[in-house]
Amino acid sequence: MKYRSEIPNAFHFLSERSLLKRVDGNYMSTSRWQAAMAKASFRVFNQQEKPDDIRIPIAMSLNELLKSEAISKDEMVSLIAAMMEVEARTLGLTYLNKPVKFPFLYR
Repeated sequence: MKYRSEIPNAFHFLSERSLLKRVDGNYMSTSRWQAAMAKASFRVFNQQEKPDDIRIPIAMSLNELLKSEAISKDEMVSLIAAMMEVEARTLGLTYLNKPVKFPFLYR
């Protein structure tokens, strides 16, 4: 399966930090990543103005988990793109040409 991340090693970088794992040749999120996303989603849900773009909690999660590492803005963008692809596939969403929404936040 081909991934489109700008920096080719983004998936490897995330795997080394136990945020992704390979299952049957595909990248899947780990329980560590899922816990970080749950916390970020909860924070987003409790904001008065709720963004519906999946990149917001992904960025929040990566920022929290990688705060002790020196990561440039361009690298962070690549990591967000990589995680967005994994999350979109996990959620069964295939329209990556536009922002992926979090419909469950608004039930």
